[in-house]
Amino acid sequence: MGELARFEDIRIKMYPMDTQKHKEPHFHVILTDGGIQVQSPDIKSAKILKNYKILLTFKNGARKIFDMKPYLKYTVFKPLNDENEFKKFSIIDGTIEWECGADLSTDTFFIESYDIDEDELEEMQK
Repeated sequence: MGELARFEDIRIKMYPMDTQKHKEPHFHVILTDGGIQVQSPDIKSAKILKNYKILLTFKNGARKIFDMKPYLKYTVFKPLNDENEFKKFSIIDGTIEWECGADLSTDTFFIESYDIDEDELEEMQK
């Protein structure tokens, strides 16, 4: 893990290839505010719901629903179109990683998810 660049309140870090966690080297862009890192909270737990939705509980206590469907058209996520593959995931470094190697950043999960509607949640768990 190495910091490649810093521009005012933005840090860019590279994570080299690690076959146990990620199949490819990748980058994280982290926004800081006066030395305080502004980053989405890590995922504490995740539960698969109907229609490729995931119930996420974050370490800050927030519970949200993430819709994975829009991502399934991209090559890296194609294996997840098989619902059995979609269910094969682990929480690694605060984010979800599937057995096929696909993952999204914690920021994507937190920012793109939406607050829980209890009636909708009840229906998705049936």
